[in-house]
Amino acid sequence: MWPPGARFPEQERGRAVDRHLQPCPHGAAPDLHDGRHRRGVHEHAVGAYLQDQIKFSEEWHLLASARVDRFDQHQLSRLNGQVLQRTDDTFSPRLGLVYRPLPQLSFYGTASRSYQPTGSSFFFSQNLADLRPERTDLIEVGAKTDWFDGRLQGSLALYRVDKANVATNDPARPNVRLAVGEQRHQGVEVDLVAKPLDGWDVRAAYTYIDAEITKSNNFPVGARPANVPRHAAQVWTNYEIGAGFGIGGGLTYVGARYATADDTVRLPGYVRTDARLYYKHPRFEANLSVNNLFNARYFEAASTNSQISPGAPRSIVLSLRVPL
Repeated sequence: MWPPGARFPEQERGRAVDRHLQPCPHGAAPDLHDGRHRRGVHEHAVGAYLQDQIKFSEEWHLLASARVDRFDQHQLSRLNGQVLQRTDDTFSPRLGLVYRPLPQLSFYGTASRSYQPTGSSFFFSQNLADLRPERTDLIEVGAKTDWFDGRLQGSLALYRVDKANVATNDPARPNVRLAVGEQRHQGVEVDLVAKPLDGWDVRAAYTYIDAEITKSNNFPVGARPANVPRHAAQVWTNYEIGAGFGIGGGLTYVGARYATADDTVRLPGYVRTDARLYYKHPRFEANLSVNNLFNARYFEAASTNSQISPGAPRSIVLSLRVPL
C-alpha cells in the first residue's frame, strides 16, 4: 500500500458541466441585465490516465504514472454576442519510490506535476482566456511508521511545491493579466494516529508552511501569498460508547495569514471546536454534528483587503447514510 503521507496533487478530471439559463418565472422574458442570463457557459474536461506499480523486492516499490488532459471553456455573451473560447492540453507525470527496510518502517519520495486551468463559469473574461493553466510541481520525501499492530502510526513529510504561470498584472497595460507569476511553498507535515484502548482513537496533525512569491509584476518578491498560514494543526478523537453509539470531537487551528500578497491586512489565527454524536447500525449510520461548537468568531479567507469572508457560525447537521 502506498504510504498515506505521499500527497499527490490531483486534478479535477472527467468532469463535464453544461450550465443553461435559469427558467423564467411565469413565462416572463429573461432580464439580460440580470447576471444569471448574460452568459451561456460550457465547460468540458476529459483525460486519460496510465499507472503502473512495480515491486522490485519486499523492500523496494516504484510507482509511475502519466496523465493527459484536455480542458475546454466556451462562453457566449447574450448581451453583445461575444464568444470566448480556450482549450488547454496538459501532460502530468508522477513518479514515486518506496523503501521499506522494516515491516514497521517505510521511506518514500515522490515527484509530480499538475495543472489548473484559469477561469471559471463565474468569471471568464477575454483577459483570462489568454492565460496559460497554472502549473504545480511537487517534490516530497517522508517516512511512515506503524507499531503495536496498528495502535500507533505516524508519518513525517518534507515537501516543496513550486507554482508557475500564476496570474499577475501587466505593468504596461492596466486591467490586463499575464501568466508569468511564480510561488514557492515548502514545509513539514507530521501526522500521528493512536488507539490507546479498543474503541478509542486519537488523530493529530501539524503543518508548517514557508511560502513566498518568487516572481510577480504586482507584489514584491519574498512577500507571503494570500490566505496561507505559517502554522496549521488539528486534533480529533472518537470513542465508541457501546451498542453502536459513539462520540467525537476535535480542535482545528489555523494561524494568522494575509488577506492579499501585499501583506498589509492580517487575518488573525483562530481555533474552532467541532463535535459529533453517531450511531452505527449494520443497515445505516446516523450522525449528529455540531460545527463550531462554541460559536467562535473568525475570518476564514479573503479575496481582497476589503472582501473578507467570516467563518460559519455554529451549525447543527443531522445526516443519515444508508449503504446500497
